[in-house]
Amino acid sequence: MSLIRDIKPGTPVNITYKNNAHKDIHTTMIHVGVIVNEYLILKFQSPNAAAETITDLRSGTSVLARSVVSHETLTAVTFPTTVLSISKLREPVILIGYPRKIETQQLRTSPRIAIELMATIRYPQNGVEHLVLVTDFSMTGLKCEYSLNEDEEEPKPEQLEELAVEIEFSDSDDLDISMVLVGKIKNTRIKDKVCIGVAFDENKLNDVKSAFTILLMRQYGL
Repeated sequence: MSLIRDIKPGTPVNITYKNNAHKDIHTTMIHVGVIVNEYLILKFQSPNAAAETITDLRSGTSVLARSVVSHETLTAVTFPTTVLSISKLREPVILIGYPRKIETQQLRTSPRIAIELMATIRYPQNGVEHLVLVTDFSMTGLKCEYSLNEDEEEPKPEQLEELAVEIEFSDSDDLDISMVLVGKIKNTRIKDKVCIGVAFDENKLNDVKSAFTILLMRQYGL
């Protein structure tokens, strides 16, 4: 069970369980730590997520947990377990039993993922923002496209390159998590739509790793 010990703090853990109406509920939590052979500690992504989920989760609830062991090997682990307890001291955390058996799956090692994911791009310099379609995602950057507003003048590619941008994903998107990724525009193509390539800020890659992990798991139905 050494793989469980290799799950890093901050890694998303997808939890599936049945609610009071016996419907499957899927929620994403964050791995905090592990006491080997005893339990794993998970926290909620936000107070809102805790409020929505905690009413259906209680000690003894059976859950199916899925996560990725490391971003280097991209090995997914799946295991059944039960909720041991829920702590509500400083912030709600859930203790789930240390698994007796796990299933593993090697995820693809291709550095890029072809996707279709909606997000919001924001230019901090002028406050302009657009709804964008993200079509490509990697650990170093992404590609996205958007249409200009009717009253917006078409920019020249060289005007956009090297501009700082923020890419915001909401928890209503496929990522099931709210985050803002920051970076700079490295290439631009304008033909009917504005198509740009963004390189992520190397100093702020923790959220990128989380997003990349979740997207990989989605591709494999995890």
